[in-house]
Amino acid sequence: MTFKPLGFLFLLALLVRLGTAVLIPEPGYMDAAYYAADGLRLADGDGPTEPFVWNYLHPPDALPQPAFSYWMPLPSLLTVPFWTWGKSYLAAQIPFAILSALWVVGGALLAWQLTRRQRTFWGAGGLLIFSGGYFPFWTLPETFTPYALCGALALWAAGRYWDTRRATWLLLGGSAATCAYLTRSDGLLFIGGILLLPLWRRDLKGMSAAVGSVALCLSPWLSYNQHVRGTLLPTGGMRTLWLKGYDELYCYHCSLSWRDYLAWGLPAILASKWHALVWNAQTLWAVIGYVFLAPLTLVGAWRLRRNATYVMAWGMLLALGAAMTFAFTFPGPRGGFFHSGGAFLPFVVAAGLIGLDRVTVWLGARRAWNIPQAQQVFTVGLVLIAAGISLTMLQTRVAEWRTANAPYRQAGAWLTAHDPQHAPVLVGDPPRFWYVTRITALAAPNEPPAVVTEVARRYGAGWLLLDRNRPRPLAALYESESAASWTLVASWGDLRLYRLDGF
Repeated sequence: MTFKPLGFLFLLALLVRLGTAVLIPEPGYMDAAYYAADGLRLADGDGPTEPFVWNYLHPPDALPQPAFSYWMPLPSLLTVPFWTWGKSYLAAQIPFAILSALWVVGGALLAWQLTRRQRTFWGAGGLLIFSGGYFPFWTLPETFTPYALCGALALWAAGRYWDTRRATWLLLGGSAATCAYLTRSDGLLFIGGILLLPLWRRDLKGMSAAVGSVALCLSPWLSYNQHVRGTLLPTGGMRTLWLKGYDELYCYHCSLSWRDYLAWGLPAILASKWHALVWNAQTLWAVIGYVFLAPLTLVGAWRLRRNATYVMAWGMLLALGAAMTFAFTFPGPRGGFFHSGGAFLPFVVAAGLIGLDRVTVWLGARRAWNIPQAQQVFTVGLVLIAAGISLTMLQTRVAEWRTANAPYRQAGAWLTAHDPQHAPVLVGDPPRFWYVTRITALAAPNEPPAVVTEVARRYGAGWLLLDRNRPRPLAALYESESAASWTLVASWGDLRLYRLDGF
């Protein structure tokens, strides 16, 4: 493998990613808006603070509040140097486009190392560029790209350590695993895996390397938490273990504890786990496995069953799936498993292409095919199928995201004209509303109107903005013009603005 194909694939992937980024002028959903907003505030000199509240796991005393109490900081930090270029969302996507292109090259190299075939290198590169359901997300200032790159790198380094027993691989693996954790909390699984390897082998030198790299990369984050929160790690995310429904993230008075969770009853608990298992299995097959590639990946996985890197990858995928099903039962199926699954795509793709070669040999021997030619044709066919699916997904997502913020922009203009002091607003998507309007925002609680009023008075909010995705307890209010201290004052399509009585 020479530099020329590596460089060409990198440029090709980067060109495709930048072409995608141009089509996405601003964040169209909460996660992307959250990381963009926090990065923008850091670039503007406002520090790690958030002028919004998107959940009530630990309600802050006042706003703005310290940043990253639930989600992790690395995606926002990556955007900071790029926000200086005219405060452009396109500029904020550039680091993610670059990292994603590197991830594509790394995944293609993995496939080449396993097969030593140029065809497999280019096939893997094409499948990772056109990655189906993930395709629209790689350039967004979000967790997809840094987690996929760092997680895959940690797994590869772990496999290299197992094969060579060289502690230097654990320096790379520990650093990459920690970066995965600083991107998503479930990256702790990667850290745990890296630390377990030298312990399993009773390798003191390797353990020192792993612990040292993790500690070095993690120390700024631990120091920040100790200074801001008085604890080494934020604890808000752990309360999601006791959710009895996803909407409880937005519940203001819900008691999330193991006692309340057990009181929910064993039948309800088991039913929720089963639903999560089915949903995550579908994500594994249809998104992480590309649908059409999944059967071939199973064949390839069997062929690679003694490969140390693949043993690590499948073990970590199993651990992640179990955590997202049996521990984080509601956040997992609602996007957690999807977000984290990108780390395994290079291994899925490489195994799938190996499985394709094996199946082609098996069929070709029975049908008198020209096997090398058939393998070439089938590889190109898989990439073309993936490209078709990817472009369809991109068209759908871009159409949704490009129109998502228009109602918020209209509401922001109305509020600016009628409330120059910009009192906080209770709304469905606080990070995105702040990004569009720069008005302080809080999540509309998943509570009856009386509790919504309580939250509004606590934080000085004078406005409530509801759309058709309003919390269930506010359905009656959404269908009426007034209720429990709230009066309808304006509407834009299905978006309705209510004023708090006495405000």
